[in-house]
Amino acid sequence: MKDVAINADGRIELDRRTSFILVFVTCTAFTSQMAVPLWIGAIIDSFGISAETAGLIAAVEFTTVAVASFAVAPRIHQFSVRMLCTIGLGLLITANASATLLDSVGPLLVCRAVAGLGKGLVISAAFGLAGRSVAPARSFALLNGGYALFSVLTFLVVPLAITASGAAGAFGSLCVATLVGACLLPWVPVGRSDAQQAAGPKVSTETSNIAGFLALLALVLFVAGSAVVWTFIERLGAGIGLTVTEIGMILSGAAAISLAGPALAYFLDTRAGYKLPVLLGLGVKIVLAVVLGTVSSTVVFIFAAPLFNLSLLFAVPYLQALMSVADRKGRFAAAAGASMTLGAALGSYLGGVTVTRLGLHHVGTVSAAVLFIVVILALVAIQRLTPATVVNTGGG
Repeated sequence: MKDVAINADGRIELDRRTSFILVFVTCTAFTSQMAVPLWIGAIIDSFGISAETAGLIAAVEFTTVAVASFAVAPRIHQFSVRMLCTIGLGLLITANASATLLDSVGPLLVCRAVAGLGKGLVISAAFGLAGRSVAPARSFALLNGGYALFSVLTFLVVPLAITASGAAGAFGSLCVATLVGACLLPWVPVGRSDAQQAAGPKVSTETSNIAGFLALLALVLFVAGSAVVWTFIERLGAGIGLTVTEIGMILSGAAAISLAGPALAYFLDTRAGYKLPVLLGLGVKIVLAVVLGTVSSTVVFIFAAPLFNLSLLFAVPYLQALMSVADRKGRFAAAAGASMTLGAALGSYLGGVTVTRLGLHHVGTVSAAVLFIVVILALVAIQRLTPATVVNTGGG
């Protein structure tokens, strides 16, 4: 089977078929993260636990994603993408299937930790490959676009499963998604490169390492600030009288609309640089966090939810691609998946603590405070990369 080609600059050329397969497999692994607002509510109701405990369970899953991703990131260019995806999906299928049979918090915590390990392997492999591609900003836009598209289906299907079987139905539907993803494993590329050239525009090792780390930290807090609100978006909707099915339909529509974010990033690429897209996404995100935290109208909820995710999915590909500028072997990019899930872990737990101790309507304020920190980190990371490097690493 033909594998991906590596050009003279040491970057990987991904054709459309390979890109589609990579996005599809990665997104099936991501379904448990897409459905967090729904299965969080389901386990609160089915297990009779507090929001803080439910947030902790989600945080454990996201943390083990980060552990797995950070473990393979330093040598990601030497691992087989297909092998990592196979092991990862195997762990996800086992964990999701097992979770459907549980009725207590302890075993569920273990299952979600195993699921996190599997997800971490899949997304680090996919993100590492995207980071080594000829046009990393576009590759990450495709991954984020796939995420949004799969979210549409997730928010339609999972509420129906929850209505029928509670938490067991939620995890059962996630198991089916990972099984479907596993069917495409034979066509996932190996994508391994033991010795990759370092041609092309560069910055000093110290500067690139610092910029890469700051971009990773910015991504962690960007997702964390979003997750503070998004983890409890179902609870916010329920607070204004919406049912779980109605919320699922709204979030499905929101996911469809949010496709405009990565689509815009894909076509814009790096022609406007990195600073403007990142600041635009963050600015919109901060305003909407406050709006959703204090929402009291169904109309406002319907309009704010799509833009909340759209702004994230527009800006995130640029932070991810910035990591590819910092390291052409894709090691920072591979850790981007860990950064996102680590941020989701932090945001889920922080949101749970906020809801339990301060009240549901304070999640917007906490989210906005975290996102303001991201603005500073992102600006510093972008500034540390020379303008020539930033311009020349974009794909055509």
